[in-house]
Amino acid sequence: MTTMGTAWEAALDSYEARLDAVGEAISSGDPAGVPPFLAPDDLGTMPSVAVERALRLLERSRELERIMARALTVVSDKLEHRPTQPAPRRASRLDVTV
Repeated sequence: MTTMGTAWEAALDSYEARLDAVGEAISSGDPAGVPPFLAPDDLGTMPSVAVERALRLLERSRELERIMARALTVVSDKLEHRPTQPAPRRASRLDVTV
């Protein structure tokens, strides 16, 4: 692979590592523990040699989003269709002493 700008290479490496972490977290059932990816502000224009890799990572990100959306739909459906239980009866006392 042709060497791309160091800042872009580091940013894409970081993003790819986050996608790996998200994939592992989804597999383990705890995707909430992965912090969001924050791109550096000073990246500048993406070098042409980085475009293909960035597009691959974008597609991978979109696939993970689709997986999460399906999982959220399953959970939502289960919550909507769960049997409801009546509220527990509270004990009541009536004091009849005078």
